[in-house]
Amino acid sequence: MFSLVVGLAIKGGIVAALPVFVYNVYGVARPILSKQQRRTVLFFLWLSLCVYLAGTAYAYFVLLPIGLGFLLQFGTDIATPLIRISEYMELAMAMLFWLGLVFELPVVMLLLAKLRVVSHQRFSRLRGHFAIAALILGMVITPTVDLVNQTLVAVPIMVLYEVGLFGAWLAEGGHKVLARRIKAGAIWLLRRPVVALRAACRCTKRAYRKALAVIGKLRSGRRAK
Repeated sequence: MFSLVVGLAIKGGIVAALPVFVYNVYGVARPILSKQQRRTVLFFLWLSLCVYLAGTAYAYFVLLPIGLGFLLQFGTDIATPLIRISEYMELAMAMLFWLGLVFELPVVMLLLAKLRVVSHQRFSRLRGHFAIAALILGMVITPTVDLVNQTLVAVPIMVLYEVGLFGAWLAEGGHKVLARRIKAGAIWLLRRPVVALRAACRCTKRAYRKALAVIGKLRSGRRAK
């Protein structure tokens, strides 16, 4: 128990000190960076922090409860499963760390596309191979061999790859195409009420003209009588 507490304290200290270390490194490099470069660095730093927290939240609120619940209920008619606190904490810390790291995949893909290291087309060609790699990675990250835990890890990896693929497309100029499409869609949506109003006005004018014609015929018929 003592070694567990010491290990948690050391890991917690590293996690707490890492943002301070990164901020100091950025402070040293900030004078030699341009305004655009500073914005890019800050964007990727904050994005990396957010996706890492999202990965740890997924591991804590989704993967651990469902995965451990499945394992603890498996075979309960034969024996009662028991788990030690040290093993549970080691498993939880490993899941939090690796899932947070896995969730950095879209950021890495976006950065590689931004630096023109790997193109969006290259990522697209690797999509089929990455599905198999996600299943293998799910087997490596989860310490168990059950399909439930492996699926809970492999499916988010595949989704993250698609998100990273979209981010790589945006980094290569896709944001301009997306902006044009959004603008065209907004113009189309704004034109629809105008077109509908014009059509309603034309229908109203036609109905008004027909009504006037009918009234004129009735009046002429009365005069003839």
